[in-house]
Amino acid sequence: MSKRRSLAETHQVVTKITAAPATRQPAAPGTVTAINLPSDVLELLRMVAIKRAARAGKGRPSVSAVITDLVEKHRHELQHEVQ
Repeated sequence: MSKRRSLAETHQVVTKITAAPATRQPAAPGTVTAINLPSDVLELLRMVAIKRAARAGKGRPSVSAVITDLVEKHRHELQHEVQ
């Protein structure tokens, strides 16, 4: 899939999502941070976030939510690695 086509499809999905009425949920307490990721990994995370938002039919895409879900799914392994 070409990058131009991928961006066009992403724009269509985001436009559809932002056009839907959003119900705000209170944000969990957190911290703002910056991380360095390879561009292909970031693009994958963005596409997953867009697909999740489209599947839910509301809200906006959240890469942070995708990363949070991945960490929670592997929390036990990560905690074991720290010990």
